[in-house]
Formats: sequence, structure tokens, C-alpha cells
Amino acid sequence: DTINNTNLPAINNAITSLTNGLNAVESEIRDKVVVFIGDSWQQGYNPEGNTTPYIDYAQQFFEQLAPGSTMTMYHEEYGGVGFYHANAGKTFITLLEDSAQNVADPDAVTDVVVGGGYNDCFETYVNIKGAIGTFIARANILYPNAKIWIAPCAYCRAATERDKIETRVIPAYTANADAFVMTNTIRLFHWYNLLDTIGWYHPTED
Repeated sequence: DTINNTNLPAINNAITSLTNGLNAVESEIRDKVVVFIGDSWQQGYNPEGNTTPYIDYAQQFFEQLAPGSTMTMYHEEYGGVGFYHANAGKTFITLLEDSAQNVADPDAVTDVVVGGGYNDCFETYVNIKGAIGTFIARANILYPNAKIWIAPCAYCRAATERDKIETRVIPAYTANADAFVMTNTIRLFHWYNLLDTIGWYHPTED
């Protein structure tokens, strides 16, 4: 089809706007220093066969979005933990403390991203919410220039655990005004084909 010449200015403006937007995103990503905190999902554990940790995919995505980026990623993860729920004496806040031992310049950290939620379904809303507040306060001390992000990405096919995620985890994970919530990760795994068929709560490679 022939492009109507009268549309060219609008098309050129749209291309310019898109280019400027991509350049802005690339510029912002280029200098990011991100600390990822997570559980077995971040480890890539799956009882049917371990998967590629999603932070590896995140790294690939950022590198494609901003070629030559100097973005730095740190990560700490441990299976079975949450903000309040502990495993082997560890929780998200102990992983946060562990991360501080590895970060070269705490003041340079721009973002702290916490992903998970399944393990906290066994705790009360009040305890989860309180632990999140404690975590955020500590993160603000360890990384004073960082934004705190919470990704409540956990879900489960089992009705009992799923109901607790709905009534305890999601409300608690989204309640704190001092953190940014990744709302697009909520119920991300409602499509159960993305979960293992043993426990129905660990993501597959897909």
C-alpha cells in the first residue's frame, strides 16, 4: 500500500517519540545496581527438574534492552523462606543482611527487589505485614538510595494454600506504602500449566 504523504509527519513524530523513549529506558537501566532477594523460585528449584533462575532471564532481558549496559545485579536466595516464614534460621531480612556483605558500594544500589510469597502463606497477615515493615526499614538503612520493590508472584493450585495466599500474602505484600508493588506479578501463575505437577507451586522452565 502507498503511504499517504499527509501521514508522514505523524509517523515521523511517533518514531522520534519511540526512539527517545527507548533511549531514556536504556539510559536508566545502564546505571542500575539491583539487589534481588528471593526463595526457591529465584533459585530455580523445581521438584521435576531445576529451571533457569529467573534472574538469569532478567539479566538477559536488561542486556538486550540496553546493550553495553553497566548494570550490576546482586542476588541472595534460599528455599522455603519469606518475610516472616523462616527456614534454617533464614528469612528475607537475613538474606538482605547477607547481600550487604557482597555489595561493593551500598550507596550505589538503586533498587532492592523481593520476589516470592508462597512460604508466607503459613503465617498470619499481621506477622507478614510487620515483617515487611521491618525489612523495608532495614533496607533503607543498608541501601539508603534504593527503591524497594515487592513482587508477590507466588501462587498454588492446592486450594488451602491458594486461599491463604489470597487472604494473607497478597494483602500483606501490597499493604506497605513505603515500597513499590509489582502488581503485574500478582496471580501470575494462575495458569497452572506453568507450575510443577508435584506440589503445584514451583514454576516450570516455561
